[in-house]
Amino acid sequence: MNQTKRIAIAAALAIALSATASQPPPLAPATIAPADIPKTLYAFGVLVHQRTPLGQMELSPKDLDAVIAGYRDAVLKKKPKFENESDFAATKFRQFLTERQEAWTKATTKRNDAYLEQVAAETGAEKLPSGAIFFPGKAGSGPSPTPADIVTFSYKGTLSSGQQFDSNAAGTPTELPMNQLIPCMSEAIVRLNTGGSGKIVCSPALAFGPRGSQKVPANSVVAFDINLIKFVAPDAGKVPTP
Repeated sequence: MNQTKRIAIAAALAIALSATASQPPPLAPATIAPADIPKTLYAFGVLVHQRTPLGQMELSPKDLDAVIAGYRDAVLKKKPKFENESDFAATKFRQFLTERQEAWTKATTKRNDAYLEQVAAETGAEKLPSGAIFFPGKAGSGPSPTPADIVTFSYKGTLSSGQQFDSNAAGTPTELPMNQLIPCMSEAIVRLNTGGSGKIVCSPALAFGPRGSQKVPANSVVAFDINLIKFVAPDAGKVPTP
């Protein structure tokens, strides 16, 4: 098996494992309808971009054509267009990936820093020591949780573009120990009184990091609008709420 095929298989396995790691196994295998196969393969292509290093390469249309041509030839077992393609892929691909990732990280970090600076200048913004930016909302009238508590809250998560990537506002509130929340979300919640709300804007380092998540692209600034409903102190039972 040549290096190109190993890379493709490794990427596919990584995506499959990460996509299912947090989900229970299905009760029984399901058969994919023929009409759904093109959509499934299209979705696979989207995942390859979102959740493998290929998404950080900033491929041009010409670059993408070259990737597709190589993959097509490998799948159809055509003779490679050059000799020693395995050695070439192992060395040049690593070099290419490193160069593109470094350029991508530099560019996205510059954009993120400029965006966070702009947000920090907005009316009502409070820049926290961590670098997160907090906007107080509705004032609550109950007590505030500590980092040791279990909190119940509703929230909406958005990207810097304004696109929503997650929300439980229309469903069941989330109940989690504070130490299981991403850092900037817990920073916001400890600043809320029970019944209160606020918004926090988070750098990648305080949210989903350089890898992102299933719904959040790598190295993304995100924001959370949070409403604190109640909390429980583990060593004292439920804290009274007004």
